[in-house]
Amino acid sequence: MFKVEEGGVSTPIKWGKENLISDSSIIVLDEENLKLWLWHGKRQNLVSRRVALRQAEALKGHGYQIGKSILGRDIKQLIEIDERKIGRDPETDVVNEELQKLLDREYQEIGDNIISFSIVDKEKPPEEIPKPTPAVPSVSIPEVKPVKTEEKIISPATEYEPKKEIPKTVTPEPKIPIEEPPKTVQEEPTPLKEIPTISDARIGFVLISILEEFNDVWASKKDDGSIAVEIMDGPVCEFQIEGTVIKFSTNSFKGIDPEKKKAIQERFVQLSKMLK
Repeated sequence: MFKVEEGGVSTPIKWGKENLISDSSIIVLDEENLKLWLWHGKRQNLVSRRVALRQAEALKGHGYQIGKSILGRDIKQLIEIDERKIGRDPETDVVNEELQKLLDREYQEIGDNIISFSIVDKEKPPEEIPKPTPAVPSVSIPEVKPVKTEEKIISPATEYEPKKEIPKTVTPEPKIPIEEPPKTVQEEPTPLKEIPTISDARIGFVLISILEEFNDVWASKKDDGSIAVEIMDGPVCEFQIEGTVIKFSTNSFKGIDPEKKKAIQERFVQLSKMLK
């Protein structure tokens, strides 16, 4: 378990639910389930949460080294939990409940703020030790070596093979070099690596519309392809592109001024008409 400090440094801390407080961002490295949890307190601002996210992504990519061992280098999933969404967003409630169950499990401290979950099932009866079976005497079978037969390769008949002729020596006539004017080579224009699509244009229209109402905007792309847009006061919206259609999540634009929401929607519709 790590606490993300203001300077962007992750400090290992003791395991416990009491670390999940409102003014902290906590990283939980769960090597057993190959998951990395990032818990944001409700008082954490946008900058602090982005700094914590970068620290979590660094741990997910490189792991945490203790001595000669590296923990967490096989982590497959990064899960963010925002305390402000608990009780308001069903998806957040599900992942938060999973994290709480993880923190409630019995564990044993190994050292250096590392813990190990107990996997011993006390109610499970001990398995019976199988009795040894008597050994069957082995019988040696003499090895039979296969007799190698030599294969003779017979070359095909050369009845129709043409006879080789001795080439005649021909003295080449001297050639007078003819100077040709230099050819001008036209350079072909470098093609674009990727042609922008209508979907890219619609994503840009969403961001442009939001930027006209807010000066400081943070946009991030998640693992499932969805794009989240936030400001200093909290999230603005989250959407996915399906084909050429923008689909917003149910919680989009709930935390902003209704007048700004209306202005953003009208501006997006106005820009989208350019594609027709």
